[in-house]
Formats: sequence, structure tokens, C-alpha cells
Amino acid sequence: MAAKTPWMPLYVNDWFGSMTRALMSPTQRAGYLELLMHQWGSEDGALPADDDMLGMLSGLGAEWEENKEVILKRFPPHPTIDGRIANPRCLELIGERQKLSKTRSEAGKKGAAATHGRDGDVANANRELSNASDSEQVAQSLPDFCHKQNLGSQSQSQSQSQTSASEAVSEAKAQDADAKPCRPTADGAAKSKPTKHTYPKTFEAWWSAYPKERRVGKKQTHDAWVTATKRLREANEWSTEQAQALLQSQVEAYAASPAAQRTKYVPHPHRWLSQGRYDDNPSAWENHNETGRRNDAQSGRATF
Repeated sequence: MAAKTPWMPLYVNDWFGSMTRALMSPTQRAGYLELLMHQWGSEDGALPADDDMLGMLSGLGAEWEENKEVILKRFPPHPTIDGRIANPRCLELIGERQKLSKTRSEAGKKGAAATHGRDGDVANANRELSNASDSEQVAQSLPDFCHKQNLGSQSQSQSQSQTSASEAVSEAKAQDADAKPCRPTADGAAKSKPTKHTYPKTFEAWWSAYPKERRVGKKQTHDAWVTATKRLREANEWSTEQAQALLQSQVEAYAASPAAQRTKYVPHPHRWLSQGRYDDNPSAWENHNETGRRNDAQSGRATF
């Protein structure tokens, strides 16, 4: 039941504004926070109901005995696991996180299946076109070469004809390469025309989905997109296709939300990715007031 995320949703303003925290001593606050983090990272989302172990997990050691009464009020017995205790709010957030992760995983699998099908069709078509093009090139090149080189009489052996044919293809390709347009440089030397940078179709789809008015820094955004893909793949044990499908579904949800309609508050796309905004719950994007800021009363922040 572990949350399987390297971070825990703890909001600083809510923490400092918590009455529970305010009534604790500094030592109790430290032990309380340590136990919350241990619960978040545990396999079953709970802690052992054992004083010795809780003393070590809280970091309080010998001070645990005199502080445990206040701290344990926030960790009642686990509702379903005997011999374990759990903070109810932390347990609730773990369940929400697992549900969101499952939803994203299913969306990623569907997107990967659809993408794989399209890419497979395109790849097969490209292979067929490539084979047809090579055959046509050989058929057109051989007569010209044979005419120019005067390969000799028909009495030449079949092996010599095959060798000449191979040489003909090589020379035809070399002549075709020499015929490509070049442009002169300042010193008069020929220089090939630079090619335009291209991006993967999956990234182009993501880029097109982001709010148009804020699409700047495409190369920087592509680098951030690659990094985000790698992070999702490693954190969730997904395939590249699943991670990219999740990024696509999240950016589409963001672009359609009220948060994206307040243009001046929309971050540049590379910043949206580097800040991990694709990890946000889409419902949070619905709660924005006229200034573009989140409505904290409806944001569902975590309070322990």
C-alpha cells in the first residue's frame, strides 16, 4: 500500500497554522513529523504499535517515553491491520495517491497502445516506400552508366556484368550526392544547406496542446520534456510510451482548465515541465479565482 512517490504533500502554511502542531513542544513536533514521513513511505501505510520502534523511528530515543502521549493521539490503531497504527489523514492521502497513480497508469497504457499502432503502420509504409525507391533507382541508373562506360560486348561473362552493375549503383548514388544544392561561403567554398531541427511526433503533439500564447523556448521545452519522461518512467516503472501518454493527457487537461485561461499566469512550457506540474491533480486547476491564484478554501490541501 506504499504511496510510491519520493515526495509527501505537506503545505508549509497549513503546517504552521495547525492547532495540533501549535500545542506541541518543539521536540514533539519533530517526532510527529518524522513518524508522518515514515508512515508515508512504509509498505502498508502504517507504523508498528511498539514503543521501542516508535522511539527510534521518531528520532526521539530516550525522550520518546515522556512525549509519546501527545504524539500518539494523532496515530490511532489502523482500521484493518492488527498491531499497526496510522495517522488518518496521511492514510487518506496515500489512498488518493494510489488511485491517481492507477488512473494515470491505465491512461498511459491506452495511449501507448494507440501510439504503437500508429507508429507501426507508418514504419511498415516507410519500409515499403524505401524498398520501392531503391529498386526504381537501380533500374534508372544502370542504363545511363552502361551507356557512358560502354561496358563492352555481350560476350563478357555474367560475373563481370554483376560486378559492373554493382559499380554502377555506387557511381549513380555518388553522382546524385554531388548534384545536391550547395551554397558558397564567404571564402568561396561550397557549404551544404543546414537542415531544420526536427522533434519527435509525440513531443510535437505535446507542444501543440500547450496554451498557444505561452509557447516559447521549444528546444528548452523539449529537453525538459525528455527529462520529465525519464522521471515518470523510473518513478512508476513505466515504458517510455506510458510516460509520454501521461504527459500528453495532463497537458491537455491543463490547457482546457480555468488555470490556463488566465494567460499571464500560465508558466512557460519548459517551466511547467521542470516544476513537475504534470503531477498536479487536475481538480486543482479548476479552483482559480480572477487573479489566477488558487482558491485555498477549495484546493483540498493536506492538513495533518
